[in-house]
Amino acid sequence: MLKPFLFLFVLLSFSQLQSQGIDTDSTHHYLVLRSKFPAYHSRICGEDKHLTLQHRNGKSFTGRMYFINDSTVQLINVVKLKSDTFKLNDIAKLKNSTLVAGVIGYTAMAAGVGMLFGGVALVADGSYYGDELETSVGVVLSVAGIFYTFVGKSMVKGKPLHLYDYDLLQHTAKGYKLKHKHLKFLFPRK
Repeated sequence: MLKPFLFLFVLLSFSQLQSQGIDTDSTHHYLVLRSKFPAYHSRICGEDKHLTLQHRNGKSFTGRMYFINDSTVQLINVVKLKSDTFKLNDIAKLKNSTLVAGVIGYTAMAAGVGMLFGGVALVADGSYYGDELETSVGVVLSVAGIFYTFVGKSMVKGKPLHLYDYDLLQHTAKGYKLKHKHLKFLFPRK
């Protein structure tokens, strides 16, 4: 009578461990951006993350990040069918470029341009026929179109992290996923 309950307990415990993300035999690689200043937050970039890197010579590269060894990172761009390899010391800027932000950004830019042209058409039509309401709606629509265009452009570009504020560290985790609460124990401040 005790064996079915014991089996059920072990099965539920194992499924609970799997649902919490505790992986006992896998290895995860992370790029840790530890802030040099206490006011900034440290950031964690896992392997297979879509990033845009800027090299010290000024060229930008986009792709999924993979680790070759402790000091070398490889970016694989599937769209352009090319791969680039970097030393961690050669990276000047880092941007987290996501697909969702790109799609929403380009959609907002297209909507903004459409609103701008529609507003200009309303202003021209309202001023030609002497309709003040139509002219004022056209002006408001044009201003909103300009705003949407700039918001969309900033979403597509993303916010770059200037790496003179951060230390780049590579960490390999066996059996657990790295979280922010682990950083103060793994990489204490000097």
